[in-house]
Amino acid sequence: MPSLQTLSSFWSAPVVATNVIVFLNLLGALILGLLVGYERSYHGRAAGMRTYGLVCMASAAPTVIDWRLLAGLVRWPQPADHGR
Repeated sequence: MPSLQTLSSFWSAPVVATNVIVFLNLLGALILGLLVGYERSYHGRAAGMRTYGLVCMASAAPTVIDWRLLAGLVRWPQPADHGR
């Protein structure tokens, strides 16, 4: 089992903070998707909780990863909307 000192040599505090923010954004998308799916399954519609949870999380993943991770790694000459 790696120690805290070994992990801190690989991950700095800003990297850990960025990963936590990405994780919380994906978790929020999953929870909101589950709520929409629950409402749909409650009313007897075809797509339910699993479908909407996965779709919301999968659609949020490229946006969050691009917004948080890639925008910090690449220096763009001017501010841009990377999702377009």
